[in-house]
Amino acid sequence: MQEAFIQLVWLLGYFDKKGWTTAAGEKIEVYSPGRLNKDAGPDFKGARLKIGALQWHGDVELHLKSSGWQQHNHQQDPAYNAVVLHVVLRDDGAAAIRQDGTQVPVASLQERINPGVYERYEQLLSSLHAIPCEPQIGQVSSLTRISMLDRALMQRLERKAGEVLGLLQQNGGDWDETAWQLLARGFGFKKNAEPFSVLSRRLPHKILLKHSGNLQQLEALLFGVAGLLGASDIHPWVMGLQREWQLLQHKWSMQEKVLNPNQWLFFRLRPANFPSLRLAQLAALLKHQPRLFSFLLHSGAKELLEALQVEPSAYWKTHYHFGRESKEAVHRLGSSSAENLLINVVAPLKVAYGRYTDQQQPIDDAVALLQALPKEDNQVIRYWKKLDMPTATAADTQGLLELFNEYCTPKNCLQCSIGLAILKNDITPA
Repeated sequence: MQEAFIQLVWLLGYFDKKGWTTAAGEKIEVYSPGRLNKDAGPDFKGARLKIGALQWHGDVELHLKSSGWQQHNHQQDPAYNAVVLHVVLRDDGAAAIRQDGTQVPVASLQERINPGVYERYEQLLSSLHAIPCEPQIGQVSSLTRISMLDRALMQRLERKAGEVLGLLQQNGGDWDETAWQLLARGFGFKKNAEPFSVLSRRLPHKILLKHSGNLQQLEALLFGVAGLLGASDIHPWVMGLQREWQLLQHKWSMQEKVLNPNQWLFFRLRPANFPSLRLAQLAALLKHQPRLFSFLLHSGAKELLEALQVEPSAYWKTHYHFGRESKEAVHRLGSSSAENLLINVVAPLKVAYGRYTDQQQPIDDAVALLQALPKEDNQVIRYWKKLDMPTATAADTQGLLELFNEYCTPKNCLQCSIGLAILKNDITPA
């Protein structure tokens, strides 16, 4: 059994309180269990209790055994001096002594926990299904399931927004540089995210902005710093890029910032996903939307998708790498790739800005953006669909991915509203 289960039992009162006493025989009445403390210190803060003839307002600590108090060295920690009750599953006779030398009353929950709650808890923990509650989830109300899905979506957005804010701090509060770095990394997708990220740090957005009116100069900067400028290609466009790069690398002192070409991954990638083509697409976007941050923040799904799928320069309509022609014409960014960027870059950016400025509108815009995008399709989403969970939009699928990764896989059923409904037996009979 996990201590998290005892915390749940205490928080929700899933035990028989009638005639409950401390180990010393004093009657206990619980007016309020307090609030769960997720930081260091006692498990619950601000509980209101009556022990014997005295009323208490203080903290509560929980363990599986009463000896847990000493094992965790609470007797040496002044943070536990405000604990008024030590609640344990089993009292093994060990006393709970505060750092100030006074003794804490101990009370056992043994044989007081509702047997059905514990049985359902054990079923979830021992489940071999990828989604532990798979046999029961269909009996949980749709309101509970959708509510948990919404919560998981916001948790995912907040977590990603936290990463954005961390990057913003590294950039000294510069939103333009932060948006550029996020989008550049996004253009690398899984295989080339890291070299794209390095490139964006070595080639600041403020330099790109000064050349935003000239597509050839933008390409020269991007391909030059990337170390991918085709030296053997004699196409007029490529030779023009090389001339521009010779000038620009000296102008902006870029000689020491060029990446090693071996940092870029081409192996086992379809030509449409080659980093060379992605760089050309990124240059076209920078030409049409030089003020990246403002555009990403204030635009909706349709505008964003159109901008991301802008045509690259004429050379890249018939090439996917320097000196390598393609039979296909117009190498725009694919729709699924563009949608991926909106999901993983733009939505978290909007939420981060909303949190930073204490505005709700950018956060609402992020959710609306995801609701306007089609669902993602992968093994996890297909699994959820079989369980009749909503999978209509990217907002649904992002929530489902978070639910699977953060709750189902680590079996954090006690923190999940669906799991709690099953534990409480708040389900509709099949």
